[in-house]
Amino acid sequence: MKVSRDSIAASSKSKLWINILFMLMLFVIVLYALNVPQDIQTGVKGQIAIQELDGMRHPLLKIKATASRFHFDKNVSAAKIELEKLDADSRSCIHHYKIAADYNNVLSKTVADFIIAYNRWVRAELEYLAAFAESSYMQSDDIVGLSHDHYLTLKASENNALFLSVMQLLADGEEPIHDDITKGRQASQVLQCAIASLAIYFFVLIFLFQRGSNREHLFREKNLEITLKSIGDAVIATDVQGNITSMNPEAQRLTGWTIETAKGCALSKIFKVINESSGELVTNQLEQVKQEATKTQAVNLVLIALDGSRYQIHENIAAIHDDFGEQTGLVLVFSDITHAHELKNRLDENANRLKRLIDSSIDAVVVIDELGMVKEWNPAAEVMFGWSFEEITKRPIHETIIPEEFRQQHLQGIQQLIKNNQPATDAKRIESVGQYRDGHTFPIELAMTYVQTQNGWVFNAFMRDISAQKHKEILLKKNELLLRESQRIAKLGYWDLDL
Repeated sequence: MKVSRDSIAASSKSKLWINILFMLMLFVIVLYALNVPQDIQTGVKGQIAIQELDGMRHPLLKIKATASRFHFDKNVSAAKIELEKLDADSRSCIHHYKIAADYNNVLSKTVADFIIAYNRWVRAELEYLAAFAESSYMQSDDIVGLSHDHYLTLKASENNALFLSVMQLLADGEEPIHDDITKGRQASQVLQCAIASLAIYFFVLIFLFQRGSNREHLFREKNLEITLKSIGDAVIATDVQGNITSMNPEAQRLTGWTIETAKGCALSKIFKVINESSGELVTNQLEQVKQEATKTQAVNLVLIALDGSRYQIHENIAAIHDDFGEQTGLVLVFSDITHAHELKNRLDENANRLKRLIDSSIDAVVVIDELGMVKEWNPAAEVMFGWSFEEITKRPIHETIIPEEFRQQHLQGIQQLIKNNQPATDAKRIESVGQYRDGHTFPIELAMTYVQTQNGWVFNAFMRDISAQKHKEILLKKNELLLRESQRIAKLGYWDLDL
């Protein structure tokens, strides 16, 4: 269930992130299609340009004031020096204004015209000062016959016209700049509205996602509740503090607590287990899962119910995580294995009893699989054939205790029994020949059963060394022959009297 839950959560998160990334990409594409970032950048550059333009007016007015002031103090040299200094300051401002205006081609052309007009005006003002300093008539084709004062008056008028032209060109730069600033402000407003709309969309999207997640969570909880009620194992769920939040009917039966009385109680109070071997109370399992967030398994535990009943159990404890990977609780799954444990103990006891019988048997007991590998080999077999259990399990049986002339017959017989697929549990004793470790052979009496198991066919052989019996039979036959021969020679008879 954890894999399914994590996959559903991961899928929902992926869809959410895909939606968010798609809207972000669409948002950026639309903004660039509407030239919003470009207009905002243009507006920022326009703000810089208008500041530089506004900073130009004061130096220009100071130049004009200096050029006019000498009419009153008649200090032409001082006015010229100050005019040249103001010109240097103005040219620095013009340089910054020109750099700031480079972003707009129309504005750049206006600035270029402004610079040309400015240079003409300043040159004219310097010429006017030079002319004012002269005391004779100007020798020029344009001013022939004019008096010096009349020339200065005419020159001053021309300079005023040039100054007004410069100021007009400076003012002409304001219109494209203000247009750019307006575009920038409108683009900023569009961006703010778009960001607000995107934020509202993301809020609605996350709200719907959270609502869907809560619905899925409630649906999973309902399914989990149904599953817990129908599952055969006992299940107890706790919060992250270890307090019980739910118990299925099997858990209530084994612990003796109902969910109404156990809910909210500490797990250690409801679920009391001891180690079967030591009898000590087990208390540290939950803490281990909390700290390491790993799954733990425990066996050889005995659950002590509310009424004192004891159940042999097998338990699994694991952490519960939410869709974001945070640990929210623990789940304990345990099953009643009392009956299985008792059966296992009985089987172990029977197996031990059988092993003792086999080990104490005077007959050799040998168990092999269908490949001829030895699985059981009792002490009587070790004595009869001279092989220890450790040695005999390393080689197939037909290579050790079966004489070479009978090995092929043995292998064919085993394959035929497997092919017949008919188990035999009634052992019939037959006489055969066995081989000792040193290679000498001896007569044996053999009884064999064979059954099919999950791991294949198993053959059980019970063997007895009949060498002494055979030796007695040979001696008996030999004595009978001697007796008959003696009677024949002596022409004697004998009577067998039944008294």
